[in-house]
Amino acid sequence: MAYNFASALTAIAGALTVYFSAPLIQGIDTFMAPFAAGGFIYIAATDLMPELHKRNGARESLTQLIALLTGISLMSALRLVMA
Repeated sequence: MAYNFASALTAIAGALTVYFSAPLIQGIDTFMAPFAAGGFIYIAATDLMPELHKRNGARESLTQLIALLTGISLMSALRLVMA
């Protein structure tokens, strides 16, 4: 529990650092967005995936696959809209 709290504090500190240094460092958002995305991928890989593997029925697997494909489709659609 203490490690979760410590990591949450570093997230807040990092967000504040980027927020206040963004006007000083041109293009920081170009580098920080992929860094944040990597953090989310790490969370998914270490926390969510083991939970998904606890349920191994065909119906649950199909539901998870549909949810995953829906998420990928939404991200692709957002990418196309924002481009």
